[in-house]
Amino acid sequence: MPEPDERYVRIDPRDFISPPFIPCPKCGQNEYGILSVYDDGFSRRCRASWFTLRADLPPIRKTLIYLDQFAISNLMFADPKTPTERGLSKTVDPFWHLLFDKLKCLLGLQLVVCPQSSAHDRESVLSRHHAALKEMFETLSLGVSFDDFETIKRFQLSEQLQHWLKEQPERTSEIKPNKLLRRDPHVWTDRFLITVNLGQIPGYIEAVNAEREAVHESLSGVFQHWKENADVTWEQWFEQEALDYGPSVLKAYMRDLEKFREVHEGRRTLSEDDVFPTQSQILVSVLIREIRDAGVAEDQVRPKLSAFLHSPSLKLVPFNRIAAALYATVAKKAPHQNKLPTKGFSIDVDVISCLLPYCDAMFLDVECWSYLSELKRSGRLSYDARVFSLRNKVEFADYLEELSAAVSPDHRHLVGEIYGL
Repeated sequence: MPEPDERYVRIDPRDFISPPFIPCPKCGQNEYGILSVYDDGFSRRCRASWFTLRADLPPIRKTLIYLDQFAISNLMFADPKTPTERGLSKTVDPFWHLLFDKLKCLLGLQLVVCPQSSAHDRESVLSRHHAALKEMFETLSLGVSFDDFETIKRFQLSEQLQHWLKEQPERTSEIKPNKLLRRDPHVWTDRFLITVNLGQIPGYIEAVNAEREAVHESLSGVFQHWKENADVTWEQWFEQEALDYGPSVLKAYMRDLEKFREVHEGRRTLSEDDVFPTQSQILVSVLIREIRDAGVAEDQVRPKLSAFLHSPSLKLVPFNRIAAALYATVAKKAPHQNKLPTKGFSIDVDVISCLLPYCDAMFLDVECWSYLSELKRSGRLSYDARVFSLRNKVEFADYLEELSAAVSPDHRHLVGEIYGL
């Protein structure tokens, strides 16, 4: 008998039919397994008779839990397979082992999903454990991810502009989470999660690190300004932060125009960074289109844009309101502190300000949790999401346990029938 050719892999179609197996309605053999799980249904196929049948599944609503990068990192080390398969080792607090088990159970029960964000990727690329971190947050997300932060900001600003043009500037945001997620989270999960690693764009890691350093350096200068102005109230800092966003967008846009004018006139060499539009160009283009679509005369489009970006209405844009509240809190505390915010603080503000309105729960670092908790207690910021950190980690474990305990026997039976749990 000839030896098998190692260049080829032999695949038996029956390998894609998985347990749990039950007796086949056609042939009676205990070979009737799960072929596929769809968003709203599943199919069974017999490995003997090839009899196939599709059935619908009831609608489900999963709890959206956002996990900060430090939580992803600890969960990675708590994963039993990590030390053996990745060659990694670290002493992990037992809490993370408990959390890993609870999340794994809830994911299997189709009760939660932990969406990933662009912050996960940007922070993990700076780690020597990037591959393992990527696998962890992709596993916890079940393929669900939020749009990047700049896209979320554009959606919110575009919506507020429409309210403002209709003379409803006090109207609050009505954007639903599904509009900002790249996959519907409230569906049944397939048994296979396929991801593609395209590798890093040359220079990407260096660019991320450089941007991180530049933002931190800028924040350090602002922090010194905050320290020197102890008499400024929280409300004044909030007002300043919230109303500064619109003018800063216009300034960035004008700088971009001037740069391209210099390129056009031969006073500046076109670089690789000039090939694609900047975030300010994309945002302004979107807002201008919205104003035109509203029927505003062409000669009034740019004045309208300027008026909107300078209007108090921007204080109601969710990301701007949340970010301004966080920075105002840090500013008010600055005169009494010597320690600068961490290098990742600006990213944390982006995460919280863009995602807090769309999550059921968030697990954050202690610093950001304490700011949010203080803002909610004072009534300066209202939000529905449950927010946890290591400071109240027992409450988070209890919260996850409550989610599990609320499952109906019928749901557990159905999950067991499909996934074998």
